[in-house]
Amino acid sequence: MKAIVRSAKKSDLSSLEDLYTQCMGEFEYTFYKTNFRSYISSHRDLIKVSEEPSGIISGFVLVYISNPQKARIQAMFVSANYRNRGNGTKLLGAIEKEILTNYPKLRYLSIRIPEEYFLFQSFFLNQNFEIIAKINGYVKNNLDFPYSVNKNFFIRNARESDLEGILRIEKACFSTYWQMSKVKFQQIMKNPSEVLFVAFWEGKIVGYNFNAVSQINQSGNYIRIATLPDLQQKRIATSLTAHAFKWFRAHKIDRIVLSTYANSPVHNNMYKKWGFIKNDQEVILARKYY
Repeated sequence: MKAIVRSAKKSDLSSLEDLYTQCMGEFEYTFYKTNFRSYISSHRDLIKVSEEPSGIISGFVLVYISNPQKARIQAMFVSANYRNRGNGTKLLGAIEKEILTNYPKLRYLSIRIPEEYFLFQSFFLNQNFEIIAKINGYVKNNLDFPYSVNKNFFIRNARESDLEGILRIEKACFSTYWQMSKVKFQQIMKNPSEVLFVAFWEGKIVGYNFNAVSQINQSGNYIRIATLPDLQQKRIATSLTAHAFKWFRAHKIDRIVLSTYANSPVHNNMYKKWGFIKNDQEVILARKYY
């Protein structure tokens, strides 16, 4: 008999936690254990499990919906003893059907695969996913930042009234897949563990920087930096980053992580110049719907 695939139940919690830690190694950032349990309780349709005839939960897939057009596979795992039986294909098919039924405007279903799991790329490539980006991860274990800033820029925390200018930069700097929504920026402004800074020049928003603090391991996450393309090379990014480091210091952070496109020499060289050290790589795959 073959495994069945179904939505998660409350009774699956212990099994899912075990599988998650086998897959991811630990709970950190958004999906640390408390949030993981809460997510399972409130989003069971976005978590599919494969249940063996013996009742054992042999695998799962967990999806996060960032907006109606984009879904991300946060984690997917099948226990070693139950691989090569079609469980992964069935899990992926079940979660895709669920998402497309409830989010008919979906354009992307993506997954980020870290370097140590690159072996599993082939599974997703065979399921009509394609590689859309390779990402380098960097870490900086101190807050030294002795770099000259441009004092002509005025920098402060973002406000609701800044959203039009922020979204204008977003569209100028990022492709459709990478653009964050107005709702996402509003959520950032309300989250005490996240911060959004904006830089002004001659009364106009010319750049922004988004950062967060992990509540688990007290590390800082330097998430996003963007400046108007025609005003680059004016140290907007450096000035915003210096401001961000002050915010990290206020939160007693001494370790910062970030990621950037592997094929972008400008960004990779910039972060290395600032003292970040490359420590890993990820690949992002996506299935596209039109």
